[in-house]
Amino acid sequence: ALPSTIGTLSNLWFLNLAVNEKLGGTIPSALGNLKKLFWCELHFNQLTGTLPSTFGGLTSLQSLMIDDNKLVGTVPTFLGRLRGLTHLAL
Repeated sequence: ALPSTIGTLSNLWFLNLAVNEKLGGTIPSALGNLKKLFWCELHFNQLTGTLPSTFGGLTSLQSLMIDDNKLVGTVPTFLGRLRGLTHLAL
């Protein structure tokens, strides 16, 4: 599982934890604290739950890849507020 302390890495701008079939659990809402994050690859894992609403505040985010997980629910409306988003894989 991703530790919530990952949200303290305030200068992190690129996160790639893709294709790690043993990475499970929920996506911590603390990732929404990473205001400089512009690239987030969490695809091809075993992540569960929903995309935290805190992602709606990631205004620098250009790429979000969370496909091929075990996430549930509908496409969050807050993704529409991410004007810089150019790559999205659900």
